[in-house]
Amino acid sequence: MAFLRRGKKIGVIEFQGIVGRAIRADTHLPLLERARTSSRFGAVVLVIDSPGGSAAAAEELHLAVKKLADKKPVVAYIRGLGASGALYISIAAHKTVSLRNALIGSIGVVTARPIFEELIKKIGVAMSVQKSGANKDMYQPWRQPTAEESEKMQALLDDVYERFIADVARERGIDPVKVREMATGEVFTAKRAQELGLIDDFGDLNTALDLAAEMAGIKRREMYLRPRRRFSPIVRAGFGREAVEAVVDEIEAGLTSRVWL
Repeated sequence: MAFLRRGKKIGVIEFQGIVGRAIRADTHLPLLERARTSSRFGAVVLVIDSPGGSAAAAEELHLAVKKLADKKPVVAYIRGLGASGALYISIAAHKTVSLRNALIGSIGVVTARPIFEELIKKIGVAMSVQKSGANKDMYQPWRQPTAEESEKMQALLDDVYERFIADVARERGIDPVKVREMATGEVFTAKRAQELGLIDDFGDLNTALDLAAEMAGIKRREMYLRPRRRFSPIVRAGFGREAVEAVVDEIEAGLTSRVWL
C-alpha cells in the first residue's frame, strides 16, 4: 500500500471520556469517515484518553478506524488512559505511542446493574409482570437473577471477552495465549504495556504527529476534526416536562443491563 502523499494534512481526532457517552458513534463515525474520504488528509492521529465504555460503541469505532487504516496511515496516541474499549479502538491503528505515565490495558468485560428488590418490598410496592418468552424479563432491577439467568449472562460476557482477546492478538500480532494471560481486567504502566506488545513507543502528541507525517511521506501540518458542539438534553429541554423526561431517560440508561469494555 503506497502511503506517499504530498501537500496533505494530518487529521487529529480526539477520543476523550467514556465510550458510548462522551465518545459516541454518532459524533465520531462521521469524523473518521471524513478523514478517510477527504483528499485533504494524508494521515490521521487519534488522541485517546478514556477508561472505555460500551462494548458495542467501541466495536463500531474500532471497525471504522480499521476502515480508515486500510486507506491511510493511522497513529494512536494514548495521553492518559487507554483502557478496555479505548484500547480496542487504539489497536486498529498502525502504530500506538503513549506517555510514559499513561495507563493501558484492562482487557476484560463487565456488566452491572442495581437491584431494588429489597427497597421495593420495604416501601410496599409490588411488581406485576406479564411476559411472552421465559427470559423476557431477565436481569431486570426489580428482582435477583435466577441461577440460569446468571449463567446465560456469563455466557454472553464470555463471548464478547473471547472476541476481545482474539482482536487484540490479531491486531497487535501477539500470541493469543499471551493475550489471555494479560486479560485480567487490570491496567498496566506504559512501560509494561510496551513489553506486552500493546503499544509501540513512548512520546507525546508531537511524537505521534511526527510519526504520522513520516509514515505518510508528508510535511507535518495538523488539522483537528471535532464534532459539532451539542447541548445536553436537560439544557435543551428547559425546566418543564421535557426536562423531567430527560432526567428519566438518563436514569433508565443507568438501569439498563449493558456490556462494557
